[in-house]
Amino acid sequence: MHKEYECTILEIDTKFISKLENMGAKKIGEYFQKRYVYDFNPINENKWIRLRTNGIKTTLAIKEVINKNEIGGTNEIEIEQYLKRTWICCKKLPRKQKNKILIR
Repeated sequence: MHKEYECTILEIDTKFISKLENMGAKKIGEYFQKRYVYDFNPINENKWIRLRTNGIKTTLAIKEVINKNEIGGTNEIEIEQYLKRTWICCKKLPRKQKNKILIR
């Protein structure tokens, strides 16, 4: 199982981006993302299914929060797949679509 490390950075300014680039970071692109989130049935508040695509890469993941207070507190099982086929599979699972999020 993959351990995911994730954080949110708000209000990024150009100075911060310059610092990252000076440390060797490289911008790989800007993408429009679609994300579909599904609850399991019965619902488990700490576990869900996520289908996400940026138009190039599509992934299906089962996410499980083990410890919400730690940066590495979420386990993830993820596969890369074709959006339409994966979405069709999700529709057949015993789950309820929670939300659809479009991210730019």
